[in-house]
Amino acid sequence: MTYRRDTDLRGVTTLRDFDRARLRQLRDEREWTQEQLAERARLHSQQVSDYERGHRAPSTQNLASLAKALGVAMEALLTTEEEPAANGAA
Repeated sequence: MTYRRDTDLRGVTTLRDFDRARLRQLRDEREWTQEQLAERARLHSQQVSDYERGHRAPSTQNLASLAKALGVAMEALLTTEEEPAANGAA
């Protein structure tokens, strides 16, 4: 199985869009280990580890599984900040 780091039409999120810190924060708030989250999301613990360390981004299906296990909307695991204007002009 190949894990891509870019967006494609098959539903792979990008590392740029996935908020790995938020995933860890939500897991820590519940006092779950990576293994416990993986079990609840029906994923391998290595996947959760890779997502939190930024080694790969979850597919849309896995993102949905993580969100459901954590009791949040999928959007809660995606970044929402926009890039500031390059020239600094308003």
